[in-house]
Amino acid sequence: MHAENAYLFRHALLRDAAYQLQMPGDRARLHGIAFDLIEQLCGGRPTAAALDVLSDDPAPRHACDPFARELAEHAAAAGMKSGVRAEYLRRAAEFAQRLFATADAERLWTDMAGLLQGLERAAALRFAGVEAWHGGRPRRAWELLSEAREICRGAGDEGREAVIMGNLGTVLRTSGRMEEAEKLLEPAIERSRTAGNRRAEARDILNLGNIYHATGRTEAARRVFVETLTLCESLGGGRVAAMAISDLATLETATGHMDEAERLLDHAIEIQRELHDTRGEALGLENLAIVHRATGRTESAERLYGLAMDIHRRTGGRFDEASVRAIG
Repeated sequence: MHAENAYLFRHALLRDAAYQLQMPGDRARLHGIAFDLIEQLCGGRPTAAALDVLSDDPAPRHACDPFARELAEHAAAAGMKSGVRAEYLRRAAEFAQRLFATADAERLWTDMAGLLQGLERAAALRFAGVEAWHGGRPRRAWELLSEAREICRGAGDEGREAVIMGNLGTVLRTSGRMEEAEKLLEPAIERSRTAGNRRAEARDILNLGNIYHATGRTEAARRVFVETLTLCESLGGGRVAAMAISDLATLETATGHMDEAERLLDHAIEIQRELHDTRGEALGLENLAIVHRATGRTESAERLYGLAMDIHRRTGGRFDEASVRAIG
């Protein structure tokens, strides 16, 4: 064993031994002091933000966010109220999401869910499930999202259940289970429409369009993509609009309309960059590479594939990286 490693090993043992020698009450008090000092250095405790299945908006950023995980741990060890720990677990999860650390984000959202009840618990489980899906763990995503759906169903909240049904539909579609996904998405769209949740409706209609495209229903897919774009424009655009443009471009590529596909993809990538939608940008670059390769621009296609793969690696998109490898 190297001297430096031996020192670090013994140092860790000494640290843990010294920690265990503290009386439980003294340890809790010291954790409380550490918690207070970190909060003060970060400008005080941030205002708690509402957590809801119906909203994908994160909590407003705060100077404490990089230290939120440590604050949650100190709060737990100090015996503070669960609400304080839950708020910092949320901030830690959202900070992990900004770093594309999907496994950490999933774990932190799940820990937060363990402190909550009812529809707030459903929201935390939903976010954990989405991160599991982003990280290429569809079975875990299905488990978490299904539990969240059952909570909403038990509460008789069809609007929130519809949002999670849409997420489950995405898991099914990207796992190749098109028929099951379609059966789940159709009622989800109707429920979101009834509840007035137009963004969820647009997202799920787009998902349905991708199923139509994948199963050879080209004209139905085109109609749905245009419908999604129209709906998104009435809502002020956004990420779903950029996704719809990109998906319509993919359909144009498949039907041999390369000029139109390239025009749409350039537009979609521009929007995604403005929105800092890094994952969406990578998918747009990947689709643009397909167009370049199909039109004989091999060198630029390889460059675009490389850019897409770099982003997928950086953002933890395991499925997406695998698709670039398969295509490229």
